[in-house]
Amino acid sequence: MCLGTIWFTGTTFLTVAIVTGGTATAGVAPCELQKLTVTVPAPPPGNFGVIVAVDGDFALVGVPFDDDMGTDAGAVIALRRINGVWSVVQKFYASNAASSDGFGHAVGLSGDKAIIGAPFKDDEARGAEAGATYLFERIGTVWTEVCPLVGAEVTGGDWFGFAVGISGTRAIVGTYPDHDAPSGRGAAYVFEDCAQVARLTASDGQEGDLFGQAVAIEGDAALVGALLHDGASTDSGAAYVFRFNGSSWVQEQKLLATDGGDPDLAGLGVSVSLSCGVALVGAYGDDDGGVNSGAAYVFGRIGGVWMQMAKLVAPDPVPFAYFGVRVSLSHNNALIGAWGDDDCGAASGSAYLFQDIGIAAGCWELVKLVASDCAGNHRLGDSIAISGTTAFVGSPGAGAAYVFDELMGNLDGDEVVGLGDLAIFLALFGHACR
Repeated sequence: MCLGTIWFTGTTFLTVAIVTGGTATAGVAPCELQKLTVTVPAPPPGNFGVIVAVDGDFALVGVPFDDDMGTDAGAVIALRRINGVWSVVQKFYASNAASSDGFGHAVGLSGDKAIIGAPFKDDEARGAEAGATYLFERIGTVWTEVCPLVGAEVTGGDWFGFAVGISGTRAIVGTYPDHDAPSGRGAAYVFEDCAQVARLTASDGQEGDLFGQAVAIEGDAALVGALLHDGASTDSGAAYVFRFNGSSWVQEQKLLATDGGDPDLAGLGVSVSLSCGVALVGAYGDDDGGVNSGAAYVFGRIGGVWMQMAKLVAPDPVPFAYFGVRVSLSHNNALIGAWGDDDCGAASGSAYLFQDIGIAAGCWELVKLVASDCAGNHRLGDSIAISGTTAFVGSPGAGAAYVFDELMGNLDGDEVVGLGDLAIFLALFGHACR
């Protein structure tokens, strides 16, 4: 469901660091009502927090370097929220798991269905590192493999499953090396349940575009990033929207940044997300705030035409923050990762929650999310996912996934969050439009 709720900054956040083993401790940090952390002597094996997905009260964390089924075979950890507390309910693997598969490198979640990528899996018929992707279904709290998803044109080295997305019965799988000529042009495959229904390529795709490095799908729309496409300038990047017209998937529009001619822009399309007919596209190489400080662009569809609505940047940019390397959109909440941010040391990382308050185009509020136990090389924000107001932020260097959950405030006491609350909030905190 797409909601028109107005979200505020300056509210409190409940934060939980989920790690296997250890002892829970509590503390208070700015913008947090409470924070529960689980500490261990060292990050757990498998780099927990490399990739995350969340939908409602269920979440998945990919552990692509898990060794249970062989060295770097990979695994996925499933979590469930009960009475506000997240806990592990299952750890699962591919039915044909083998060493170096990287199962869990990419994960997608939609209701009771999940899609898991294992992009480095060897295939006897297709070749080394052709890749594999699997569809899982949840019954109650138990996840069971339904089928492997097979891309008909996939060959060795394509890394099928490097990027995945799912929406209901539809799924999308990216294979950006794609060795079909021209090599490196990239492709994405669309599936209905277990059957391939389309292979998507850019109408102007060129060698080395890396089309398919990032993918998203929602209903009849699919979004594919091509971060090295020569759009308005060399390697400035692009994203492509495809739409199902009732009989086939067709390219609807190519998305470019309005400042794409700026030679400082690079990597548009490194990450993509779709929600409620709005697209969020990361550009981690943008240099507005310093070399590779990063940015993200919001596009909306008006009258069948996609238009840039806003450019989002960190209010405290630093070089090599890579803001926009990961993006996730849910309703009017945009979550953006910046694993290179240095508040707590080099590459300690952070994430930014932007909330469109809906009073003018390009008018946003934001909260910066930083772990209370942050430290250098923790890479917070290297993976992110948001569902409603619940944000998962991975920190693979710490071996943790942090959950930020907004607690809505009724500021005027009428038990309804509305314009009265907005007026009070703006009087207290102000707002900034960019």
